[in-house]
Amino acid sequence: MNVVRVWAPMNLDHVMEKRGILVSEIGDINRFPDSEHLVSYAGLAPSTRSSGTKVYHGPITKQGSSYLRWILTQVTWANVRKEPNGTVGNFYYKLKKKKGSAKAIVTASV
Repeated sequence: MNVVRVWAPMNLDHVMEKRGILVSEIGDINRFPDSEHLVSYAGLAPSTRSSGTKVYHGPITKQGSSYLRWILTQVTWANVRKEPNGTVGNFYYKLKKKKGSAKAIVTASV
């Protein structure tokens, strides 16, 4: 018996809506010289503080679009569900054991 998965129009609309949010929040992708600048723009970069030779990394800065952070985590969730043994999925599950689900998905989004 062959099983065929069919996307319902509701699901396709949901995907297109997320894609639209992502494109509208980022704008022209070419304005970012590299991925680190995009991560910083989204507010997903870890906060850092230093004293002398020690550097401390804290929680994400949240300096940026909350919609962009939300959509990037949603895309990451979709990737983890679709390919749990892929690169992102393996990274997520490894972090989940140590940090918990919420922190792991945000870190995997970067």
